[in-house]
Amino acid sequence: MGWKSVCANCRKAFSQGIDTTKIKENKVCPNCGRIMGFFSEKFRPPKKTDQKKWEIVSILVECSINYKTGIGSFPKTIEEAQEFTRLVGNLYR
Repeated sequence: MGWKSVCANCRKAFSQGIDTTKIKENKVCPNCGRIMGFFSEKFRPPKKTDQKKWEIVSILVECSINYKTGIGSFPKTIEEAQEFTRLVGNLYR
């Protein structure tokens, strides 16, 4: 388990472990070279074949949102993901 770096392009999640002093956010995917998203230990990656759920993950990764525990439930639809990114984006302006 532990924190995860997630590549929406390759549809893979890489465990970062639980020691937060050793975790590096915004890692580059070892397979494709794209920046990966950073997700809390509660995130469960979708199956590789679940295209809709990976689209949601992709929206979060593309918007540079690192999904951590305590900021609401994980978006279940593309519309919720877009609204989530808009709301979180407004928090950091």
